[in-house]
Amino acid sequence: MIRILTSVEITKDNPEYLRFKYNDNSYQEYLITTGKPKTCTTYVGNLDNILGVDKGERKICKDDCVYYLIENGQQIRDRRNEKSDKFEYCIFLINTNFHGETFSDATFYGAIFNEVGNFGGVKFNNGVSFNSAKFIKYASFATAKFNDEVSFNLAKFNKNVAFGGTEFNGKVNSVETIFNDRVDFIATRFSKKVDFTSAIFNNVLNFSGVKSIDIDLKHAIIDRIEYGNVEFKSDNRKTFLTLKNVALKQHDQIKALEFHAQEYQSHLKALRENKTTKNLSDKLVLTFESWVSAFGTSTIRSIISLVVIVMLFYFLINGFNYDAKTMVNFASPLSYDIDKIFTFVSDIDRYLFFFYKILQVVFIYEMVKSFRKFSRTL
Repeated sequence: MIRILTSVEITKDNPEYLRFKYNDNSYQEYLITTGKPKTCTTYVGNLDNILGVDKGERKICKDDCVYYLIENGQQIRDRRNEKSDKFEYCIFLINTNFHGETFSDATFYGAIFNEVGNFGGVKFNNGVSFNSAKFIKYASFATAKFNDEVSFNLAKFNKNVAFGGTEFNGKVNSVETIFNDRVDFIATRFSKKVDFTSAIFNNVLNFSGVKSIDIDLKHAIIDRIEYGNVEFKSDNRKTFLTLKNVALKQHDQIKALEFHAQEYQSHLKALRENKTTKNLSDKLVLTFESWVSAFGTSTIRSIISLVVIVMLFYFLINGFNYDAKTMVNFASPLSYDIDKIFTFVSDIDRYLFFFYKILQVVFIYEMVKSFRKFSRTL
């Protein structure tokens, strides 16, 4: 069982302590102080240092780091009076409503949002970090605009998080981020690569309405996904492997097949970019599969490829001497004696016929595979 933080609160029976409660019914309490906790050595977001005055913020010492309690709106305004918005290691005990505001240079590193975190419509003009942040309840970034790099590395979302209409104009990092409930990116526009490496989505990851996304889902764990008609792009095959496995888990064979083809295509691209002769056989095989049947997904391409190969070798052996019966016999997979098909043949024709029969079997296999694309096991 994964231990998840479920609430941070000051209890009536013990108001001098801040209680951290977890999903296994356990809890830990930390002494609240207005001075410097004697046992702590790490001070990151100290407001006293930011403003140069003693604001008397209440704080606790947890894991050898000072956390600052945000209990009213004035404390938020105090931190927003400077050019930079510093909320590192802040514990928001109130609903956080930044809706429609603009941040020039913000950081929420290690912050804990005990109540609703509302960043709807917020404009982040410079980079912003939500690394190691914890969102215990609902969080919204709907219609927010990230104009520079945004990072959610090691962040944890315990409830729904909405990114509907969000605009990402810079790189998005979310290494080992954990989403414990539904994650919506409805109609979100991603202008650059979105990195969800090692992210964990324990509920539905919703991309409905997203037109296209350049994404990295390497090592990500996804319970369910709503991909709609989104066009996924990635420079590594493991992203499509992740998407394929989720589609198979949802018994969506059609979408799994699409991701299967993209997985092979991205792997082929990586092999081509490697200029060495290493894996040359893999390059040749994958290139052949791509051309002939789009990795077993295109029935029309496989049929056309078979027809082309039959016509090509017929003209190489018999020239433009067309005869319907001869053509039928030549195209038949059961024909194996060239002397029974053509009147005059040379030694070169025999070698060509032998090579043709090998290719014919391979092309027929590709055609059968493409016809079975919805029924074969991936």
